[in-house]
Amino acid sequence: MKSSVIIIIILSSFYLRAESLLQPSPFARAVFANGLLRSLLQPELPQPVVLFSPASLQKLLVAFYNFTYPDHMRLLAQDLCLVEGHHFVATKVAEVLTGPLPVRLRQVTADLITGYIAPDIAQEYFAQDFAELGADILLRNYFIYDGQHEIASSFHRSVWEYFNVEVLSKRQRGVAALLQQLGIASPELQLYSGLQFHAHLDEQFRSVGKYSYARGQYRHADRLLLGGKLVPCMCLELPLQTETSPSLLTLLLLMPAPKMSLEQLEAALLSAEQRSYQQLSKQLIPTSVAVRLPNLQFYSKVTLQRFTKEMTWLFDAQLPYHGNPRRTRLKRLVQTIRLRIHAPGGASTLAETAVNLLHFFYTNNTFDCATRPFLFVVRSKDVIYFMGRHRRTSARAGAHFGRI
Repeated sequence: MKSSVIIIIILSSFYLRAESLLQPSPFARAVFANGLLRSLLQPELPQPVVLFSPASLQKLLVAFYNFTYPDHMRLLAQDLCLVEGHHFVATKVAEVLTGPLPVRLRQVTADLITGYIAPDIAQEYFAQDFAELGADILLRNYFIYDGQHEIASSFHRSVWEYFNVEVLSKRQRGVAALLQQLGIASPELQLYSGLQFHAHLDEQFRSVGKYSYARGQYRHADRLLLGGKLVPCMCLELPLQTETSPSLLTLLLLMPAPKMSLEQLEAALLSAEQRSYQQLSKQLIPTSVAVRLPNLQFYSKVTLQRFTKEMTWLFDAQLPYHGNPRRTRLKRLVQTIRLRIHAPGGASTLAETAVNLLHFFYTNNTFDCATRPFLFVVRSKDVIYFMGRHRRTSARAGAHFGRI
């Protein structure tokens, strides 16, 4: 049976207290978003959990927040560049959320969520995510609550129709068997922090045959302008062909210069001044490059221990692009993402372009991922799905691992 790749995405609460917030500053937007989401992840009382597909993570949060009333939520919305004044960037709040009341952020009660997202508005609002995910949007995800409260029917409809999230009560027939199937057998659990679901979004990165590179014309640069500073690093962009997203995804590899550490390069890439990730690709030019990248794999799994140490990063940066405001999204999900490079490599489905680990083509530029540390970014045109790092641990190791 084909092994599956697992992502666990956990939202511990929809309850937020204003006094727990970190006030943002023009130079610390990431800190504010981090502190705000930490307050969601560490509630005083057990709360339900929502699981859903990665590409819709941020917009689902947006739909469930009321940006028109609490000032601290407005700050988050502005930080994420999702609102301008009293409106969403693309659509007015009143047009996105219809019903007697806007969807508000409250403690779990019988009237937890009211309101209904209009079908035509939702399809337009999430069209970009659907197009990028393709068939992966059809994943089955679950919202399981403790059964002490009756969740509004409009919440059932909205999350099922637009996010493919099935709302279930722990007391509902068959849920106990589902929890056991998902690896949660303890009946005393009040906070479901370990629900697992298969994500084809990572499954498409697992196949070795999808990563067959050798000598070719790839977008390449030996230095990058990051945050207004010229950083000496090698950057390479490779096409990522997948079954559900052909020609949409790319794998961006960044390798620091010999006198530069991986941490320094990562800090420059994630600095507050570096908000324009679309500009990275513009700095790359087609170059003849020999790539040493044998048998690349991505796989992902999160444990509660790592979850308590790491944080979900959600950024939206409104960027100047040919004079028009454009947006790009960086999503650093709460997960352990490992990259594995096997030596001495293996057979590829694309034999004519497979990489031979023992042989280099003669070119002016060589990108050797098997011997030097590097950062990697999996992205589409304007969505960064995740970022990570790879550090070679042993020259004799059969597999080398990297993590986010």
